[in-house]
Amino acid sequence: MPKQGDVLLTAIGTIGEIYVVEGNRDFYFKDGNVLWLRGFTAVNPHFLKYVLVSFVESLNKMAHGAAYSALPIQRLNAHRIFVPPPTEQEAIVSQLDSLNDETQRLEAIYRRKLAALEALKKSLLHHAFTGELQNHESSEHQAAVG
Repeated sequence: MPKQGDVLLTAIGTIGEIYVVEGNRDFYFKDGNVLWLRGFTAVNPHFLKYVLVSFVESLNKMAHGAAYSALPIQRLNAHRIFVPPPTEQEAIVSQLDSLNDETQRLEAIYRRKLAALEALKKSLLHHAFTGELQNHESSEHQAAVG
């Protein structure tokens, strides 16, 4: 069973979904599709997650257009990373978590603004096609003539 701090990485099909096991909840995963990284003591699992995100992004760029995506364990084992001291890992994770939170907050604002613009566009088109939208100058001209 996966334990707290283990890292699971999808390795077939959609490569790069990464999950850090938190707590001691029992769960099942199909291990043929997932790489299970465990037993490391010198690496913060959340630091490893960010390292893997970067690694997977570069793999996906190289595999663009492939009919079948897979990340064999041999390829992951061949990937070497620099592991800073634990305090630096924690600081890096903290900074990246903060950036991630801010990115998600900004993305939510952006999505709300896009939805508001889409609603405005639909409203304007509706008014235009039903004749409710008039040119301001022609309204003033009609009022002055009438």
